[in-house]
Amino acid sequence: MIKVLCIEDDENQRQEIVEALVTEGFEVLEAADGKSGLELILGERPDLILCDRVMTGKSGYALLEELRENHPDTRAIPFLFLTALDHRKDKFATVDLHPTEYITKPVDLTLLIDRIRDLTKIE
Repeated sequence: MIKVLCIEDDENQRQEIVEALVTEGFEVLEAADGKSGLELILGERPDLILCDRVMTGKSGYALLEELRENHPDTRAIPFLFLTALDHRKDKFATVDLHPTEYITKPVDLTLLIDRIRDLTKIE
């Protein structure tokens, strides 16, 4: 079973994403912030990470930056930003960290699930 970590500080959005993924047969871990997300990444080794970009405490950007700098063994895990920041400069600001995807909110759950399947090679 594919293990997806959803890191989202908005509880309603997180629950909506988690419920959709569980319904589609994914094992889902969830975190409300970057710090607890990092702990789950290092402890659970998910197959794919969905992460909000702007959160209090450790942002999604800071989380991915830490993974890239201090945990290169996590580089193969697909990392998808989910964010309301859809301006070109916001997307460009993350280019140096090489996220797998930059998906803007509101998220189309059907398209998100299809993309997760593509990235994890399941049908």
